[in-house]
Amino acid sequence: MTQVPLPVPGFGVPLPGRGCDCAACAFWMGLDGNGGPATIEPLCSGTNSDCSYCGCARAEADAPALACARCPVRLLLLAAELAAAGVPAIPNLYWFRLEDLRRLVGWTADADPPAVAVNAQTVRENSAWDSWLLPGLCLLAENLPARTPVILTGLSRADRITTCAELFGDRLIVVSRNPYQYALHGAVMTAAGRRDVHARAADAFAATVRYMAALLPPRPGSLR
Repeated sequence: MTQVPLPVPGFGVPLPGRGCDCAACAFWMGLDGNGGPATIEPLCSGTNSDCSYCGCARAEADAPALACARCPVRLLLLAAELAAAGVPAIPNLYWFRLEDLRRLVGWTADADPPAVAVNAQTVRENSAWDSWLLPGLCLLAENLPARTPVILTGLSRADRITTCAELFGDRLIVVSRNPYQYALHGAVMTAAGRRDVHARAADAFAATVRYMAALLPPRPGSLR
């Protein structure tokens, strides 16, 4: 896992790289590799972090109904196991039905994790955003405990960032690779989308980070 510092007070949060899903899946395979007693060691060994970001407990929307119902529950079990071992976990929330959202809200209120996360990077089409992700975010914003920070990964459009800032206020944390990816090509993010300005990578990166930060409400103690 690759450690990326995020503004969650008191916690350094490792975010998963390409290999993280395999480590998380090893939890479910168990010690014998055949679904035996699960162990959290593959998730914890080799890291010196205060917090683990749990992101491998999802199913595709067209998966069998049982898999869609099971995966959000597996995610909470994984987070609970990590927390019981002394590694506070940030669960990455997935849902398919209203019942899933209600379960996630109830678990968050009871377990009081340091934060929760939602993966928005695969929601590219406006139809999926309007019919699935945004309604779920609205319900979470209304019902999650006010003390719980919300990490949204993969938000790459200014209008969506603004919408989520309105929903979650200063507890919103946006994680995006866009500044880095754009900067590699001398491009920046603007209100109209990507703009190729052929800037130096460092300058383009800084410009996009400043622009995205301006879309978010000031956090307590910030200079903005």
